[in-house]
Amino acid sequence: MADEEASSPREIHNNPHFAVVCSFFQRYGLILGLPDLSFNQLQVWIEDTRQLNRNFQEILLKLLRRWKSNVSVDRLEKTLIKFCYTYSQVDAWELEEFGFQRCKLSTKLRILKNLVEGQFDFNTKFKEKINDLTATDLRFLPLGRDSTGLAYWFLLDNDFNVRVYREQQDDVDSETWEMVVR
Repeated sequence: MADEEASSPREIHNNPHFAVVCSFFQRYGLILGLPDLSFNQLQVWIEDTRQLNRNFQEILLKLLRRWKSNVSVDRLEKTLIKFCYTYSQVDAWELEEFGFQRCKLSTKLRILKNLVEGQFDFNTKFKEKINDLTATDLRFLPLGRDSTGLAYWFLLDNDFNVRVYREQQDDVDSETWEMVVR
């Protein structure tokens, strides 16, 4: 695996990109026609270094087809590489060298985060549907803040898996991001 990065549950849960992806799927998955996913299922698929789960593959294809309409299963990885070049040559290189399944966990999460956030930019049908939502419906605000200024974010999937994350108020680079409840 790239850099022989150990894939531990703590690692994925303390990566803010995992929370972004989970939140996106919870809020907008139905609009995009994506299956209802639990946080645990998504985690298993992302952490699997042997083979790409067929359902996960379909999700990647759906997200990519809003960027390039002619993506086929056999061209999935090549299209992912092209997509990566739109935001990071390093991620694209790693994907070319190791393949999606053997990329570092942080790279997989960054790819997914960019794919879901890209839906706001290049998915016209999605943009039309979310334009009907109010700013309050679109915005994901923290659950609250404690006396030291730490912000707490709450996520709940349809299987009632709970995640509570915390970060410092002015943490632009998400360096203080950590999961406190699972």
